Amino acid sequence: MINSFFKIFDGCDQSPTGAAMYRAQLRGEAFVKRAFVMASVAYLALSATHVAAQNAPAAQARSETDETQADVVEILVTAQRRTESLQDVPVSVVAVTGESLEARNIQDIRQLYLAAPSLQLSGGNDRDSAFYIRGVGTLALVPTVENSVAVAVDDINLGRANLAFGAFDDVARVEALSGPQGLLFGKNASAGLLHIITNRPRLGEFEGKVDGEVAYRDTVGHSSFGELVRGVVNLPIGTSSALRISGRYVHQDSLVRSIRPQNGTGNTENYGFRVKFLTEPSDNFEVYLIGEYGKRSGLPLASYRQAAPTGEITPVLVANGIVPGQRNFVGGTDGATFSDDEMYGIQGTATLTLPNDWELITVLGYKKLETVANLDTDRTVNDFLSLSTADDTYSQFSGELRLALPATSRINGQLGIYYYKSNADMQRNLGGLQGRTPAAARNFPFCVGAQPPFGGPPRCARSNDFVNGRDVFSEYSNESYAAFGQLNFDLTESLTLIGGMRVTHDKVSIDNVQQQLNYFINLADRGVFSGRAANTNFSYKIGAQYDVNNDIMAYGYFSTGYKGPGFNDVFAAGVIPQVDDETTDAFEVGIKSSWLDGAVIVNISAFLQKFYDYQAQAFVIERQTFELRNAAELESKGIEAQISLRPVRGLTVNANATILDAKYARFPGAQCAPGQVPCAANGTFDASGLQLPGSAEFSSTVQARYSFELSDDVSAFVDANWYHRSPINFELVSPKLTEIGTVDQIGASIGLETNNIRFSFFCRNCFDQVRPSLVRLWAGDARNRLPTAFQTFDLNSVRNIGIVASYTF
Repeated sequence: MINSFFKIFDGCDQSPTGAAMYRAQLRGEAFVKRAFVMASVAYLALSATHVAAQNAPAAQARSETDETQADVVEILVTAQRRTESLQDVPVSVVAVTGESLEARNIQDIRQLYLAAPSLQLSGGNDRDSAFYIRGVGTLALVPTVENSVAVAVDDINLGRANLAFGAFDDVARVEALSGPQGLLFGKNASAGLLHIITNRPRLGEFEGKVDGEVAYRDTVGHSSFGELVRGVVNLPIGTSSALRISGRYVHQDSLVRSIRPQNGTGNTENYGFRVKFLTEPSDNFEVYLIGEYGKRSGLPLASYRQAAPTGEITPVLVANGIVPGQRNFVGGTDGATFSDDEMYGIQGTATLTLPNDWELITVLGYKKLETVANLDTDRTVNDFLSLSTADDTYSQFSGELRLALPATSRINGQLGIYYYKSNADMQRNLGGLQGRTPAAARNFPFCVGAQPPFGGPPRCARSNDFVNGRDVFSEYSNESYAAFGQLNFDLTESLTLIGGMRVTHDKVSIDNVQQQLNYFINLADRGVFSGRAANTNFSYKIGAQYDVNNDIMAYGYFSTGYKGPGFNDVFAAGVIPQVDDETTDAFEVGIKSSWLDGAVIVNISAFLQKFYDYQAQAFVIERQTFELRNAAELESKGIEAQISLRPVRGLTVNANATILDAKYARFPGAQCAPGQVPCAANGTFDASGLQLPGSAEFSSTVQARYSFELSDDVSAFVDANWYHRSPINFELVSPKLTEIGTVDQIGASIGLETNNIRFSFFCRNCFDQVRPSLVRLWAGDARNRLPTAFQTFDLNSVRNIGIVASYTF
């Protein structure tokens, strides 16, 4: 069956009536869609300009009180599974409203770090990205382990973060919660939670909105555009129901230009829709349903950042005129580079309010993700390791039943039970010819069972399919049961005691069929393999909240966290199949304060987190694969601060900063990198005391926005923001071959808005500070202890200039 797959794959790549016609069709469709997007944005911008011109008379005089009054806005969050003011929540949470996302021109989940500095994104594309909070996350290419930082959309935890690629439609707010989660939010997470909340249908209102954006990346040496259109409409159905429908189309050109675009341009496309229905048939009963569909295609290309002079890759780069470097935006592949994802989801929430104002809440959700992809892992026009396919089907079901005690009660909080089940059927193939021609690679001396007969040429019992590689068919299952709760007891009017606990039972299993093809070098064991694991965990939280007065609140707590066991997705000699569960001890104290009637807000927290049996991924050079292992202990400690200023009417200044010290407290046996000193004879070293990959010692963001009236109907605004981050090293290597230096990115926008039209000109990374989103060592040269590294970019890695417009009705 696998051989048939490869024949079809190869035939499509070379047939003029197969892939060529398909790509031509895609280019034609992309041209039409791009023209539609640009025309839509231009129409919105021209309409806004026309309205502004008609309403350009000087603004009427405002009263002295209005001129000096600050625009105080209360931010409401659901960090404790109930709606309350951000200033009343005794946990560290960064909340970014939909309006703030719009002001900063943040259009994608991968750009959230620009607004929440405690949150970092590590990864080169949507297939291998992971979120880090307070320096801790799980950058794991193996799909058989949970994330330390969970991602949830509208109260449903996602077993795979890339299920959220359509979550930015019609966003109400995004909440980044730090520290262990699980007492309130369904699935466990040992380091934090990123929760995306979309707008609910509004009863009795007919309204809608259309957004469009066109951006141009002008510093990569070739044409690179991005286009986006989003729309939403809210439809009342009688007096007690409403329907809300949103949709999107997004196209982004690759920052890296391929010298062989027929194998993959790196352009990406994303479209989909979400339908939401809300009904309140009585005063005490509510049903909220969501259905969604999304399709995503394309995979951003990488480029070489540095190449060892004596490495295998260097002659290939020289022959193709590619010069490695920090500003290298040229790459090439001989194997197809693509990813096609299709996502389906349905969920429902039913809320029954009991006579005593207690609420009984049921949340059910089902998600499915289908992925077909290939990555040319050597990223050159020669075949070193050009095949890395994934053909996956993932599905999950979760159910939750909660009893919510109202905040007006002296004892309040949440109690509940939770169930989660996910299944994944995965076909993974890895293969390459190590730079040789097919004839040389599949014949003597690389063939299987070579017999050099007397007086004649060598003969082969079987030819190889690849020089090195592996093929794996996996069935992976994860099932979890939990009972949880967190209660607050108002001991006095000012002092509240907090206590919570969770009991979790996890069962995971994997069944593999491996190595059905022939390889000169096998990167996995041949045969059928199985693994089973189960674990029960008890986690808890104790703390207190003290209201000094109506404007100042202090809090502190100690909590434990948990992430369940998992498996490596490949069985091979020397690889430990199972990884044990990961646990956390976390301590946090903080103060939240509001001054001058809310015109000044200052929130500060200090934290200390210790992780035990941390599930870390390491690249093993000999097997050219990533492996998951328990990395002993790590420690994350630091200070977080949030400041908001509204000194005069129309001016808002927001600042967030994180000082972080995240290191391995104990990690013997880490894999050595090229040039690693010291390095034991077995290729390992003691990483104790080293900074965690993906963590920055300091990160901050500052945003200033000033709006002023031009007339009764037209106002203007100016927005500027600055994101700063200290260097990050993406692999546990020393010397720091995969480090990205200090980041300082400035963004700005200027525009006009009326009651229903808004448009602006913007720039992101205005001064074009080129910084990749990921740097990794190339396995081929790393095998020979040579320092060759490639890099991938996100859309903010270079300057973006563009126009954005919206129309509300």
